[in-house]
Amino acid sequence: MPDPREPTNYMIDIEKLFNAVDTRRRQSKLSWARLAARLGTSPSTLSGMTRVQSKSKTIRHTMDGTILVKCLMYLNKPHTDFIKIIPWEVHDDANS
Repeated sequence: MPDPREPTNYMIDIEKLFNAVDTRRRQSKLSWARLAARLGTSPSTLSGMTRVQSKSKTIRHTMDGTILVKCLMYLNKPHTDFIKIIPWEVHDDANS
């Protein structure tokens, strides 16, 4: 864990979560449609976990909170397995 006195940003690593779900899905020999049905969602909702191109051509990942919980339950893993810690950038505006 980082020093709690240091400003940080905690985020879910959706790519890591997606890869874990995909690995488990393949091991279980499930199609995306069948996994979606098992999770009580649609295949298109699961595909929302994959890469989404933004206007600036950077890759970002999206995920609904309900799907996050369902995926964690499917994997039987805690959310902390998928946390990434990003230090905040500190800008010194006085010296700019």
